Amino acid sequence: MDQTDGSQGPMQRVGYWWPDKKEKYVSPKVLRKHLREYNLELVKLDLNWPLAKQGPFVVVVHKLCEMLVKEIRGDSHAASICKQLDELSSSNPRMVILDPLSSVRAILDRNNQYQTVKSALDQLEENISVPPFVRLDAAEPDVNIHRVQESGLKFPLVCKPIVAQGTEAHIMQLIFNECGLRKLNSFPCIVQQFVPHGSVLYKVFVVGPTFSVIKRPSFKNITTSSKEDLIEFHSHDISKPDASSPLIDREAWHRPDKRGDSVGFSGRLARAVEAVRQSTKQTLCGIDVIVEEQTGRLYVIDVNNFPGYSGMENFMSEFIRLITASAARAANSPPARATEVSSATPTNGLGADI
Repeated sequence: MDQTDGSQGPMQRVGYWWPDKKEKYVSPKVLRKHLREYNLELVKLDLNWPLAKQGPFVVVVHKLCEMLVKEIRGDSHAASICKQLDELSSSNPRMVILDPLSSVRAILDRNNQYQTVKSALDQLEENISVPPFVRLDAAEPDVNIHRVQESGLKFPLVCKPIVAQGTEAHIMQLIFNECGLRKLNSFPCIVQQFVPHGSVLYKVFVVGPTFSVIKRPSFKNITTSSKEDLIEFHSHDISKPDASSPLIDREAWHRPDKRGDSVGFSGRLARAVEAVRQSTKQTLCGIDVIVEEQTGRLYVIDVNNFPGYSGMENFMSEFIRLITASAARAANSPPARATEVSSATPTNGLGADI
């Protein structure tokens, strides 16, 4: 249980849980070693044992998105785990959860996510928003075509599953015409305006109040002249650094783009990130941003909880800073070594300050 350091008193516990595959990016071994320097003991949660018996914790950090999706789909075991964490939070109001399940649930529904983010960004009046979108609930082609027309959407469109987590969440479609719209067979879904953006995506990795911008590949500037009605794709085949899909321009994201690359240095993006972070109540999240090629307008096209942070060189130091600051807040005292963690100034993923 608690271990005692003569000068600092009993060690406080930080509970964590994320899938084994995530340990490639977030190593518990490395994290545990660094947190001990702050008198914090990292403990993995056992999801097969009552959570209330595993504390007390000052902080709980988790990636339970897949568990939340299972809860949505009626899995009783997943629902029990989520309920236990909610109850643990309610019975320990000073404990910090990164992030509360209620906040994560809210962005797992893409329709709710887009509405929340659009509302927050529209208040900024900063030439940044969410591409126009509409929710389609069932395989009713005529109704769906009418809803798309009524919403003012123009082809081409991007179709995304309503649930923004899990394997199926990454299977999407490009829709080029009404025939393509009629071929959709997975509902409910979100249909969103495609915005030409020069085959470049900017991934914004948020860790508490700091963020880094990483450049990634994305779609070519597709048009309605395609011979296809509908093309299905997996989003990971589009935006990974080693992506080779024929739908992308593999060279574009390597080429300098003065206007696009300046996004990472702009106060406009910083204000948008803060608006998204506050409105969605996310502390650990990824925000996908594109720059419309003709106008330079920014669009947020996705927000996801606790991403992989691949390419963010200072992630671990910022992660440690966030956990220690959260633990100090829970204990109502400043972290012992906060000044020894690297600067919180955001970077653009290329080593330059924003």
